[in-house]
Amino acid sequence: MIEKPTLNVVFVGHVDAGKSTLAGRLLNALGTINNGIIDRLRNESTRAGMASFLYANVLSRTKDEIKIGRTIQIAHSRAETKHYYLNIIDAPVGSFMKSLIRGISQAGVAIIVLDAETGAFEAGIQSVRQTLIMTKSMGVIQLIFCVNKMDSRFFNHSKDRFAEIKDEITRIAKRAGYIAEPLFIPVSAWNGWNILEPADKFSWFKGPTLLDAINALKPPTYHSEKPLRIPILEVYNLEGVGTVVFGKIESGTLKLDTKLRFTNGKKKITDGTVGSIEIFRKSVTEAKAGEMVSIKLENVNYQDLKAGIIISDAENNPAREVVSFEGEIVIVKCPGVIKPSYKPTFHCYTLQTRCKFKQLLETSKMPDRSEKEENPTELRTGRFAVVLFEPDHPFYIEPFETFPPFGRFVIRDNGHVTCVGIVKKVNYETEN
Repeated sequence: MIEKPTLNVVFVGHVDAGKSTLAGRLLNALGTINNGIIDRLRNESTRAGMASFLYANVLSRTKDEIKIGRTIQIAHSRAETKHYYLNIIDAPVGSFMKSLIRGISQAGVAIIVLDAETGAFEAGIQSVRQTLIMTKSMGVIQLIFCVNKMDSRFFNHSKDRFAEIKDEITRIAKRAGYIAEPLFIPVSAWNGWNILEPADKFSWFKGPTLLDAINALKPPTYHSEKPLRIPILEVYNLEGVGTVVFGKIESGTLKLDTKLRFTNGKKKITDGTVGSIEIFRKSVTEAKAGEMVSIKLENVNYQDLKAGIIISDAENNPAREVVSFEGEIVIVKCPGVIKPSYKPTFHCYTLQTRCKFKQLLETSKMPDRSEKEENPTELRTGRFAVVLFEPDHPFYIEPFETFPPFGRFVIRDNGHVTCVGIVKKVNYETEN
């Protein structure tokens, strides 16, 4: 049995901030990626004219990602520290917002990588602001900010530049709802400075290295005692193996031969069974909440499955779909006003769908919820509201107070976060 707690850590950052390089450096330093593989990747990166992407390519990047030097898909890897098993999640940014939100939804900790270069940091502030809104909304409580590229010749490991960035991001984090003082660490991902060992170049910095900061994080709380719930992240049809799905166990315990129910499909999916379970290529007979698992499914067609479908135990409190739900939202930023019938993109765990604002029940002024108005005709930016939502098709969701991972959501429109919220009440299909 696994004797250390598992910590799911997502690396996020503005384009070219160096998040994949930092994640790759950490994996190499912890021994997950041996030097033989690093030498091979170094040769391949050099031949491709992209030597600076050596460590970024550690996380099994696709040919397209290597070609453009950008993260497009979520990448996962496993590492071990003194106190934790780490599930490393490298999430894309930019126009790949759906994958970014799915990556954040799997994590309990976010390592946010900031580009210290003059101009680059300032250009990425809006991206960081949106990221912090999403991490807070999706329940990521613990943050580590890594101020990268502190080896830049333009400011020569400057304490002043680090302090400037720290002050600005601290203000943004507090506006996003993070009250506690966040941790900032100066690093050079490319040189490996301040990752495992303190860097002489940053003698003015008295805080921890990245590894020390990770080991000092609070252990996560998982709910193995609750009913089994696994949001699917990826689906594969492997030659000689069959249908395999990958996702994080949000609650419950997964065991071999368990009969599984699949919820959220637009059409009914036949129940299947667990053929085998792997945790990062290691076969196990059971896996508990918090683990990311690959599951070989029996009697299930891979074409019926997709990201966002919920796996549950068909014989022990299986997941139920709702036809509508009441949610409390904060309107972060919307184009004009929101009126009934507005149907933006809705994100909850790994699910992406569309939900209609069926009825506006209440609105009030933030932050004290004064000037309450019942049954308003429209909603505006900066307001709090209670709304009855109706999804395009029934799906699984829970009240926040009952099951927080399935009671948080983010609403987007035209590539921007417009609202964040929590579920207050659900209406099941069998209810009138």
